[in-house]
Amino acid sequence: MKLSLPELRVGNLILREPIEGDAFDLFQFAKEDMCKTLNWGPLKSIYEAKYVVESYINRPVVEKIPSGYSIVYDDCMIGFIEYHNYNKSENSIEIGCYLDPLYWNMGIMFRCLKECIKLAFDYLDVDKIVMGHTQNNLRCQCLVKKLGFKYECEKRVLMGDKYYELGYYYSLYKYERNDL
Repeated sequence: MKLSLPELRVGNLILREPIEGDAFDLFQFAKEDMCKTLNWGPLKSIYEAKYVVESYINRPVVEKIPSGYSIVYDDCMIGFIEYHNYNKSENSIEIGCYLDPLYWNMGIMFRCLKECIKLAFDYLDVDKIVMGHTQNNLRCQCLVKKLGFKYECEKRVLMGDKYYELGYYYSLYKYERNDL
C-alpha cells in the first residue's frame, strides 16, 4: 500500500495531504452539531482540532495506510476525505468525508470523491471501496448512491463514546466501476 498521495486538482479546488495548519480551518466548521456523527465530532476546542489533524498526518506511520486529503479552496481547508479501515484480506479500504456546510449543494464532495475513488483503484490498487453513513444522514446516503455504490450491510456503529442506531454500508468493486 502506498502511504503518500499525489496532490490533485478538481476545478478550483486542491486536494492535498493534511498539514498542521488545517487545524484552525477544521475547528471553524467542525464545531457545529452537524458533524456529531463523526467519531471525533463536534470539536470543542482548537486543541481537539489539532489532535484530529495530527492523527490524519500520522496515519501513514501508525496504520500503514494513506491519510487522505484536505479539500482546499482559496488557501482554506473546507473539508476532508479520509482513507481508513484497510482490510488486507479483501484488499479494501473505507472512505469517509466531511464538508463545511457553507459549501454544501455545490457538487464539491461528489467531484472530489470521484477523483479519490479513481485514485484508490488505480494508484492504491484496492479491489473494493466501502462507504458508510449513519441512519439519519440522508445527504450522505444520496451521495454514496450517486457515486454508484451498492448497499452491502448495516451494523451498529460506535462514534466516540455513543452508539448510533445503525450504520449503513455500501461498496464499489474495481470490476464494476464505471469511471463516473
